[in-house]
Amino acid sequence: MILVADSGATKTDWVSSDASGKTFRTEGINPSLMPENEIGRIVSVASEYFCGRGRAVVKLFFYGAGIVSGEKDTALYRILEKSFPSAVIECNSDLLAACRAVWGSEAGIAAIMGTGSNSCYYDGMKIVRNVRPGGFILGDEGSGASLGRRFLSDLLRNLVPDEVAEDFSEHFDTDYGSIVRNVYGSSAPSSYLASFAPFLLERSASSDYLRGLILDNFRDFAGRVLPAYDRWRDGNGILKVGVTGSFACACTGYLDMVGKEFGVDFCRFVATPANELLKYHYERELSV
Repeated sequence: MILVADSGATKTDWVSSDASGKTFRTEGINPSLMPENEIGRIVSVASEYFCGRGRAVVKLFFYGAGIVSGEKDTALYRILEKSFPSAVIECNSDLLAACRAVWGSEAGIAAIMGTGSNSCYYDGMKIVRNVRPGGFILGDEGSGASLGRRFLSDLLRNLVPDEVAEDFSEHFDTDYGSIVRNVYGSSAPSSYLASFAPFLLERSASSDYLRGLILDNFRDFAGRVLPAYDRWRDGNGILKVGVTGSFACACTGYLDMVGKEFGVDFCRFVATPANELLKYHYERELSV
């Protein structure tokens, strides 16, 4: 059995070659931020689910944030090896996951736009060029966390229209101390900021302010990040970008508008890469 795990800040999707594409979901894993015992607890849940009925995982491909592709001398690798002792294990970055999910073995620009954001040029085998994302404080343009940060910043300065602010206060805690604690003192500030994105997207249809906020978030990504890949524009001057992330897939209309402004064709969208990654690895196994 081939097992693929695609891990982000909030969730990890696990799919296997003998489960008809059914996704098993656990909490997110970020080895650069989480203690080993917490990683071990989450991995053990997946191990029990996939190996608890006499099935053996022969190959495990784990993709996630905070991973340098190919590294083996890591806590995550050792935890996976212990939980899946019969498997050949390969750990790769979430960015390589995005590349393989949207482009397979083709070359192209890949972008992650979920809780956070990242991007690269992929030559069909490896990542050739990457703009450092900077995280939710220094960067992550175009992400759900970036949108939430923009909105909260306006909210604290009374720049949000009254009707939007009042609606927001009916659904979320708007106490200044609570907001500051969650942004600067919680273990998952990006997830906290991104948690407001569904609310903001839902209300954007009736709010010029929110539509502008969302468009400016994507304009920052197109104007500050994508110019690094201008050398790969096609003969018509268009930059084709494949995107992963549920946030981006909920914003295809906005991305299309921004793309037209910047000469960018957001041409492929994959909300959750796990099944595309399983297809990628399964086909490669068959071709060997």
